[in-house]
Amino acid sequence: MPLIFLISRFNFIGISWAFALKGRHGRDLLAMGAHWLWYGALIAYAFSSARERFIFWLVHYCVLTLTLTLTLTLTLTLTLTRSTTAPWACCTSSCCSRT
Repeated sequence: MPLIFLISRFNFIGISWAFALKGRHGRDLLAMGAHWLWYGALIAYAFSSARERFIFWLVHYCVLTLTLTLTLTLTLTLTLTRSTTAPWACCTSSCCSRT
């Protein structure tokens, strides 16, 4: 499962860069470039060996993304009510029943 999150994370990054380049959004490009410079410097100076850098990168991109996704999914599922889903009428699970 973490491999799926790793691939999807890079897919999202690629789509973001392509959109910013295609639309010539300079501030977006600048912000994304600044993030990669900061992230690269963080990894370069925080860890002494390539193995430690790789482990940090893998945990950051796979495990933390999985944790965030599961947390958001659980939170949003618990906050759904019939009134919030009524316009779409797509939620028929017990989480949306009226209490």
